[in-house]
Amino acid sequence: MSEEAEETAFEYIKRFNETEGDWLYPRVVDTEHRLQSNRDDFVLEGVVDVLMGDDDGDEIWDYKAGQRPDGGAELTDYQAQLYTYAELYRYQNGEYPDRGVIYFLGEGDRDEAMFEVDFSGDDVEGSIKEFERTVDDIKQDREEGGWFDITEKELPSEGTCAECDVRFSCSARPEYTLEE
Repeated sequence: MSEEAEETAFEYIKRFNETEGDWLYPRVVDTEHRLQSNRDDFVLEGVVDVLMGDDDGDEIWDYKAGQRPDGGAELTDYQAQLYTYAELYRYQNGEYPDRGVIYFLGEGDRDEAMFEVDFSGDDVEGSIKEFERTVDDIKQDREEGGWFDITEKELPSEGTCAECDVRFSCSARPEYTLEE
């Protein structure tokens, strides 16, 4: 990490602690909280950045290092991520958490930093069904040998690729592939 990136990260953390720390930290139940659900054909896993709870209910929080996107597909993807966490939470605890929050650490304004997600059953269930369809599509592509035939139109964002666990063996963005 560059010195500039370290300074930026430190400023984000300092601002977060000043803004949220006093009321948030006493409510923290766990951090890097692992969730898992056995599905029919696969295991669904997730790691919630912060699990909180008190008399007001349970919450799951996910931190994003950058600024809040201007709506669109990226924000929808983040929302789907929290829906997945909510389903995993329900699988382990019998009910959905009361709310979810995606917190964009790169935002200076608290209202812009916090993106709240409601977990009504239909939204979560629809998102999980879409996730399962994607798993089926991936399995089919792998069976047909088309797994790495990604067109320019289908290419994920650079940010998505930079965070992906398989980026060093994926041919979609050669700039991330490790040289042998």
